[in-house]
Amino acid sequence: MHGLEVSLRTSFVITLLALSFTATAATTQESKGDEKTTHCDGLTPEQREKDVNCQTVTKIGAAKPTIARDANPVQTIVVTPIEDSEIEPMNPLWFTGNLLRGLPETSEVMGWNGSELAATVEEPTVPESLHLVGEPDERLGASMAAVDATLLIGAPGSGRSYLLEAGATSLEEAIAVLHGPVGSGSAVELGDFDGDGQLDAALSNSDAGLTYLVFGPLDGNLDVESGVMLEGGGDLAVGDWDGDGMQDLATTMAGGVEIYLGGSMTSAHIDTEGTSIAFADTNGDGADDLAVGIPSWDAVDIYFGGELDTYPDQTLMGDPGSGTGTSIHGDSDGGLWISAPNLEEVGGVTHVFAGGMGGALVGVEGTFTLLGDGETAFTDAYAADIDGNGTLDMVTGRGAETTVHYSF
Repeated sequence: MHGLEVSLRTSFVITLLALSFTATAATTQESKGDEKTTHCDGLTPEQREKDVNCQTVTKIGAAKPTIARDANPVQTIVVTPIEDSEIEPMNPLWFTGNLLRGLPETSEVMGWNGSELAATVEEPTVPESLHLVGEPDERLGASMAAVDATLLIGAPGSGRSYLLEAGATSLEEAIAVLHGPVGSGSAVELGDFDGDGQLDAALSNSDAGLTYLVFGPLDGNLDVESGVMLEGGGDLAVGDWDGDGMQDLATTMAGGVEIYLGGSMTSAHIDTEGTSIAFADTNGDGADDLAVGIPSWDAVDIYFGGELDTYPDQTLMGDPGSGTGTSIHGDSDGGLWISAPNLEEVGGVTHVFAGGMGGALVGVEGTFTLLGDGETAFTDAYAADIDGNGTLDMVTGRGAETTVHYSF
């Protein structure tokens, strides 16, 4: 657990925000009910109890926090990319010491140095350390992914995606430009999917319902349609789901999630209405688990890795109408950071679950919910060690603002 375990022992306070620790939660093996059915619906309670495939359903609603905030504040800094702007930034990403955010409405990517953010915590704004500008209407920054010192930025309005190395200050310095039909790059990921030691690129096209897989080396001008075309053009996630040491690729599609296993690229299909996905080793067994956000159900289904089971092993149920699972981020410690932006009375919430706890994501010390301010909702949640002190910090998006909630 390392930094996350330490940071979760602290209290979190932000102006007009309340923090609650959900140290315990009710656990049930009842069905989700109504339209929220699982494969266990229709079985008697005795049958469900004996069926190993019947997952645990845990309620994570934030309506009644068990512990209110106390007097110990956490440092916060609010970064507004464009003064007096209503443009909503997207996709927080930590890249070589910089916090990046995309502004696809204006085809921009902006970044702020983590050390400068931490040093100027009392300042209302922080100058950007990176500012990339694309062509008008190409929606640069609609998606981003990074591995070590390599950054991939999608611009689905033009169908281009730009591959840059750390230190680049303009798109002209891209080491590769991946060209595809309009809509390509609506989501992007980097990984070594064939095990040759070189980075490969995955780019989804939400218009075509396809994901393009371009194998390395990634250099120069590349046609994504000359690579492998996979079914599914929604959200993307990379992890080792089968535990064989190779990276696997997951993508959402209408009615399901497809998981392509690294090396063979054979696939497993999950029937779900989920729209957001993330990998994290939530139960600490060495294989990454797949979390699928289903905001229309206010739920997140978790499929444990290694078992290659297409039935969920655990379901996290949010408050009705909260949009739980609108965005999900899995951190390096096996934790999940889940947004629920539609909870009107508090302006959305962010649920954080400590990972590596033997499957017990909820009902353990270190699980907490950050409440909104009742006006503007949290639209995403992200974890990174922004100030470099060894503990994970929380990054939240809310309207045109990006807020870093520092931990000690």
